[in-house]
Amino acid sequence: MEFVKQVLDITSNVIMGLMASNIVLNFFTVLALSFLWSLIDAQQILSILPLIDIRLTALVNEVFAIFAEVVSFDVVEMGYYFEEMFDTADSEPLSGNFDAMGFETTYFIHNMGTLLPIMII
Repeated sequence: MEFVKQVLDITSNVIMGLMASNIVLNFFTVLALSFLWSLIDAQQILSILPLIDIRLTALVNEVFAIFAEVVSFDVVEMGYYFEEMFDTADSEPLSGNFDAMGFETTYFIHNMGTLLPIMII
């Protein structure tokens, strides 16, 4: 009987320790995910900043072009597939700023790129 009581006490202490460590890990995970979400949000806002009609230096334009490439998650070129699936006519970009940032057309589906199939799934 004494042995069973000791086992129950040890088990109770182990479970309480696991629960406490789980709460601490959960707290740090929430903080890390909150920071990551804020970073992604700011990155998306900054990536479309060159679309505003303001004058930027050539170096800043190049940095934003590289930045937009990273943010767009364009892994596979989907333009050909979208033209075949949706049979849309060619259109011109709204301005040179849009063309430089990768928005080559006024069709939303074409500008979504690889993100459209990911969002559908």
